[in-house]
Amino acid sequence: MSNENKRALIVDLSYQVHRYLSVPQMSELRNKDKVKVGGVFGVLKALNNALDSDYYSKVICCMDSYPAYRKQLFPSYKSSRRSNPDSPEYASYVATDKWGWSQKSTQEFTFKTLRYLLPKLKIRTIIQENVEGDDLVYHTCKHLTEQGWLCTAMSDDKDYLQLVNLIPGIKILRAMHGDVITSLNFLEKCKVYPEWFILYKALMGDPSDEIPNVVKGFGEASIIKFVNKAHELGIDPDSNNVYDKLISLAETWEDSRSKRSIQKFTKDCIDVLTKNLNLMDFRKCPYGENKKEELKKLLEESAVADTGGALTLLNKLEMKTMMALPYSPVITRLT
Repeated sequence: MSNENKRALIVDLSYQVHRYLSVPQMSELRNKDKVKVGGVFGVLKALNNALDSDYYSKVICCMDSYPAYRKQLFPSYKSSRRSNPDSPEYASYVATDKWGWSQKSTQEFTFKTLRYLLPKLKIRTIIQENVEGDDLVYHTCKHLTEQGWLCTAMSDDKDYLQLVNLIPGIKILRAMHGDVITSLNFLEKCKVYPEWFILYKALMGDPSDEIPNVVKGFGEASIIKFVNKAHELGIDPDSNNVYDKLISLAETWEDSRSKRSIQKFTKDCIDVLTKNLNLMDFRKCPYGENKKEELKKLLEESAVADTGGALTLLNKLEMKTMMALPYSPVITRLT
């Protein structure tokens, strides 16, 4: 296969499923048998749109596996998620409706159905023990790029934007935003330089994952100014003394509108910043050689189209009409 045809779409399937099931209209979508098909429908529609917008000779969906190292490193990581038994919203996650469906059972059905269906559409699904989906996407893109593939990672999760700096030539397809992020438009779209994105994200924290802001009151606008100024001064975000240089920059900050918050960044903040980076930087994932070899073998496996099996299931889910249209890129992959 020529290099120009080696184009891969890498999808964080777990993110996509959770994203669609968080939308009430989608999570409650049922077929005539009252089966909740919204998650499957949403993922297939997103894949259809992606395949319609560009050419990909390989499509790979990555899935979460737990327990993950982040939870061991930071016990409160994602602790407020409904799926966490310690969350005050856990009861609503496992509570069933009048047909016996809960959010938990809906997720399980959606993942099980997609793992059965997607390979029949020539779309690979991969999972590795103790590896979260976003880490798996990173290592998949990294491996394929080293093999001469051009990769596009599909996710609206902001954590994926760090890949633009980590993997040459990668694109980030953000379906909800309706755009594609590359090294060429990164600064315009994201307001910071690609090599500074992960440090900017670590300074910000992430309330949805219980990752704290490094400095209370150190808001997004101030952090953007801070890291962009560091870039202009030629500070290397990966250097051993980067923290010392950032503290020095904070101490001498002159912009009156952001001075108070930025000068709060002191040596006392380093422990929190380091912990945040360990949680958020994909390079920090303890992904050993055994995992790399396992991934290599997984990626060498091919998905074989099963036209009859795929269309039979789509028909049962009452998606045959939408998915079997002649222009449907997902169905086209069967032929």
